Amino acid sequence: KRVLLFSYGSGAVASMYVLKGRSGKIALSAIRSTVDLSARLSKRVERSAADFAAACDAREAAYGAAPLEPSGGVPLAAGAFFL
Repeated sequence: KRVLLFSYGSGAVASMYVLKGRSGKIALSAIRSTVDLSARLSKRVERSAADFAAACDAREAAYGAAPLEPSGGVPLAAGAFFL
């Protein structure tokens, strides 16, 4: 079995990878149960276009600012971190 991974960038660049499943140390079934994609997708939060625009404006205002102290209370999932 194969899994196609595709990641699009900002319009100019994209990446595509193919993972080949096999039995052994890392099986696709083990990845599927560990990742629990359905549960992660169900935790997504819908945001309005105005929220998106406000987030873009905040990032634009912070661009090039150093040192930067993040503000705005960006909600992060457990185990995630802010770069």
